[in-house]
Amino acid sequence: MSGLIKKMINVCEKFGSHPEWVQGGGGNVSVKLDDRVMAIKASGLAFRAITDETGFVSVNYQAIKEYYIRLNPGLKNDFEKESVDFIISQVVSGNNCRPSIEAGFHAFLGKFVIHTHSVYINALSCAMEGNELFEEICRGDFQLVWVPYANPGFNLTLAMVNAAVGLENGTKAFFLQNHGIVVSGEELESCLAAYKLINSGLKKFFKLENYPIPKIKKNNQGFESDTDWLKEFLVGCKPGYFDGVMFPDQVVYLRVCFCGEDSCDKKAHINGCQIIYHASEKESQTIEETLLAYCYILNLIEKNNLNPNYLSAADVQYIGQMESEKYRQDLLKK
Repeated sequence: MSGLIKKMINVCEKFGSHPEWVQGGGGNVSVKLDDRVMAIKASGLAFRAITDETGFVSVNYQAIKEYYIRLNPGLKNDFEKESVDFIISQVVSGNNCRPSIEAGFHAFLGKFVIHTHSVYINALSCAMEGNELFEEICRGDFQLVWVPYANPGFNLTLAMVNAAVGLENGTKAFFLQNHGIVVSGEELESCLAAYKLINSGLKKFFKLENYPIPKIKKNNQGFESDTDWLKEFLVGCKPGYFDGVMFPDQVVYLRVCFCGEDSCDKKAHINGCQIIYHASEKESQTIEETLLAYCYILNLIEKNNLNPNYLSAADVQYIGQMESEKYRQDLLKK
């Protein structure tokens, strides 16, 4: 195994132990092994599940770059499906895993790329005022770029390529509106330092201490939340609290209702201080992590007199119909 891939496995192990940085199968990392091949995290796998034997897929990133450079977005093609199929066709090796749908923008960035859904960063990226505040709070010895919202996959790749035009060499941090952050550069240590500085700056700005650890426990119905902060917080919430969608993984993983009815088709049932999951252990843990992230982010936004910036109904519908996102959902059932 390449020493570069081992470095990225170590990054995944570290980030996977921080539920405030990544939740469920969200986020991805990559490293360019030479002038043609890039190793990228497999789609839908949690950072903590990455091992020496599985978790990374190698693709021909030069061919992926050429695909995006040649295409004409004005044509009425189904570019979302076409681009995913093309990326999969460029797999060099990967133990039958699919590469992340974000391989498109990874191909255009630096040697190392780290993309996460940090709750501290999303408290700004999901706020209407985020674009006005992020540079002041997060500035450092790297370039900061705000990227207006674009749906995952093909559209986000186009937005990222456009945002990267004209930037100088060196470490770059892209704030993705309603999505998270991408840090990229030629030196892994510089990327990690920038990531840490940004998160610590936001924790200081929001006056935060430790993030609650999302936990579930088994019961006679399946599984339920064992996260005290989350259970106590949701007691004061009413039906409709989850009507607004702030980030893509909320569409993929979070189906919640305020009721105790077994006949309800939702997988998370909130009844007083009890949160019951009608799902497998793996899926229940992912819902717990996503549910905690949503509540924590929205609570931070409101406590700091900011305004949440929700995704449009059209964007929510688009994400819900993406084949690649249904693939990530199906992985939780295995």
